[in-house]
Amino acid sequence: MNSPPLRRKIFLLAAFTLAFYVAAFYGIEWWRAKLGPWEVTFTSSTNHPPTLVIRQPRLGIEKVEIIFEGESAPPTNLLLRFDHPIRTVPWGTVVHQDPVKFPGVVTLHLFGHEVEMMPRVLSLNRRAVPWSPHASHRLAPQDKLPPDQLIRKKFKRELGLPPAHTAGS
Repeated sequence: MNSPPLRRKIFLLAAFTLAFYVAAFYGIEWWRAKLGPWEVTFTSSTNHPPTLVIRQPRLGIEKVEIIFEGESAPPTNLLLRFDHPIRTVPWGTVVHQDPVKFPGVVTLHLFGHEVEMMPRVLSLNRRAVPWSPHASHRLAPQDKLPPDQLIRKKFKRELGLPPAHTAGS
């Protein structure tokens, strides 16, 4: 006699658990993706230096240009959305990408320069620059980071490089 009510309780508990899991999963996914990813356009031509155009509409970041003076690249016009892991970009590498909560943090090494996009600030060669719509930033060859400083210790693992040996190791 007690079997049908017990089965009903187990079924209701399983149904409630499944409904809670589905609601939690989709709620977390919505929270993670609600702002959307970084959108970066790589443009270059024979007459103009390579240029990045960064866009993140939900944060109010529109048409922020980074111009690499004194550099040349093959003609390019490519839009990349950093909504999935990307390792290579037209003129360099993606050193770090944290897409846990979009837009996340994306660090690029391009022509010896470090460009890091974070929701609160843009970092150019490790100098914080406030975001402002339609801004234009020029990176000159003399602004490049030295090669030994370009790769941070925390990025070596992501790039597959061996850790630096220190005294006593």
